[in-house]
Amino acid sequence: MIKTKAIKLRVTEADKNAIKTNAKEKGMTMSEYIRYTSTSTALESVLITSPKPMNSFVVQVKKVS
Repeated sequence: MIKTKAIKLRVTEADKNAIKTNAKEKGMTMSEYIRYTSTSTALESVLITSPKPMNSFVVQVKKVS
């Protein structure tokens, strides 16, 4: 599938390093890793943080196998 759309994502330096390290360990590019982890049903929980204080919450996702 040809990819024609881009998503700009702001992260901290530490987050970028963690994504890069995790992607490398799995033999993926950073883009592949982010696509996989953001669309995988294997995720059991995702921390979503809003830039506004006190607006953090955890979304629980059921594992589908």
